[in-house]
Amino acid sequence: MKKRLLYQNSMEETLQLLLQDREQQLMQINRELQHLPGGSLHIRKRNGRIFVCEYSNGREKSITREKDRIYRLTRKAYLESQAKKLKEECNWLKRSIAKFRKNSFRELDEEFLRKFNFLDLRRVCWNQKKYEWMTASYRKNSLYPENLKYATNWGIKMRSKSERTIGNKLEEYGVAYRYDSLVDLDLATVSPDFQILKPDWTIAFWEHFGKEGDPEYDKNNARKIEVYHDAGFLEHSNLIITREKDLENPELLEDIIERFLLS
Repeated sequence: MKKRLLYQNSMEETLQLLLQDREQQLMQINRELQHLPGGSLHIRKRNGRIFVCEYSNGREKSITREKDRIYRLTRKAYLESQAKKLKEECNWLKRSIAKFRKNSFRELDEEFLRKFNFLDLRRVCWNQKKYEWMTASYRKNSLYPENLKYATNWGIKMRSKSERTIGNKLEEYGVAYRYDSLVDLDLATVSPDFQILKPDWTIAFWEHFGKEGDPEYDKNNARKIEVYHDAGFLEHSNLIITREKDLENPELLEDIIERFLLS
């Protein structure tokens, strides 16, 4: 009986912490909404073309060419959608403190996706800092540009199908990354396959070794791992290393992303 009470108290405390977290997120969203335009977006389609209008104070006007205002109003629609879901989640948590169940309201609404799929939804769903990091120009590895022929779902061209598989999985999870960037570390400049921005704003690297069995290739990779270690990048923390056999199991990639890149 005592163990059961301890379990019950622990679960109640966990649900309470979740509730506090969701309420804090809701407060942050409401604060941001106060600084966004007061109107709402209406999407019109005529003769195969998309027209974007703003409805405000009982009037509607075209803002098709006002990209910044479109994104600000779309950001508002996204935040309102998230606020609605957070309110639902808060209500559910309040009702479920004594039931110890899990639930999720965090999936992006399919109707929202269909309505705004002509926009770059990263700019809407991500905060400005994350979006600017992902889309800013950066130094890139300029070797073998002719091999950049495998495009991800976000249109980022990569040198191999395996890298594209990893890129698509990162994009599926909404992970901000830079492909084949040049990064100055303590002892050398490296070009990780993926430079990843984690939720706590720290950096992780993902290297995919796709040609095992080549002695020179393996030697270079071992040297590269030493450089990462010397700079404080370690496996199962902020350094991810995969090989071809790892891609045979999509669940393994998902586990890597959830355990090391989203926590």
